[in-house]
Amino acid sequence: MDKQVAPSPGQILPARAKAGQCARAAAVGTALGLAVTVFALTLRNEELEALGELAAAVFAAWALSWPLLRIARVQRPWLTALLAPVALVALTRGLAMLDPYTAALGQWLQAATVFAVAVVTGGGYAAAAFVGGPGARPHWRVIVATAVLAMIPAQLVVTPIQRAAHEADEAAGKAAQLAAYPHPLFAPKLPGYTITEYHVEDPGSFFAFWLRPTSTPQQAAGASPNIAVFQTPAPARFNPPADCTLPDLGNNTNAAVPCAAAGPGIWRVAKPANGWVSLYLARRGDRVIEIGTGSAAIPESDLARAATTLRRQMPADA
Repeated sequence: MDKQVAPSPGQILPARAKAGQCARAAAVGTALGLAVTVFALTLRNEELEALGELAAAVFAAWALSWPLLRIARVQRPWLTALLAPVALVALTRGLAMLDPYTAALGQWLQAATVFAVAVVTGGGYAAAAFVGGPGARPHWRVIVATAVLAMIPAQLVVTPIQRAAHEADEAAGKAAQLAAYPHPLFAPKLPGYTITEYHVEDPGSFFAFWLRPTSTPQQAAGASPNIAVFQTPAPARFNPPADCTLPDLGNNTNAAVPCAAAGPGIWRVAKPANGWVSLYLARRGDRVIEIGTGSAAIPESDLARAATTLRRQMPADA
């Protein structure tokens, strides 16, 4: 049986032979990438140990790459295995520039993620085989290596620009929704708090915003210690103080939810079924404004003050 003879360092391989080298390396990289992806899908994300298990799987895949590349008859498998992680990082950074456009994928997002893993791992190992393996002209090695590595600084420049554009588009969309909101808007006068985020539900039946103490760092909407303010249509059975039932209070039965008067048109629900620490309700026309928190760090006096200082706001001021 004839043995395959490795080309000398200066020997230039025909294009077909070099393409075969890269294709076999890509097949190995794709197989390893998909194997790690399948393993990652079996992990429970809520466990911190999952990160360590995933890191171990990635390291195991990288350790297996050298013998698999050798079995696949990729020349200089050790160098390809060493260069592949660098190419993978660069290609992953390059693919990250497509993140702002993935929201449109919807139900196909998971399948697209698997496809992206295959592209990145396959492309990374192919690029590593081209640059690290024998048979390519020096200038082409430099071109391929530069093109791959250039994705790292490109992503560092492009991502902030994309993020700023996305935030501007999101702010403009919310401002348009707010301007089109067909009902009066009510907001409290509460010193020491600032609005962190607001949300308008199309077609305008629901309006919400979150108040964060200015002394605490910025957090996601709804995260503690925030005050949530929800404005919703008053349901037909809303009849305080005998029954303060609202759809989002977590009351899954037909039992009445009693409340106590806390001021003109203001009521307090002692033990909300939705898990909030305390909750105040204020009625303005056909709207009910819920003011509550899930954090014991928020003084109830602040909730009461917010409920008693509600004032009608123009959309531009909300």
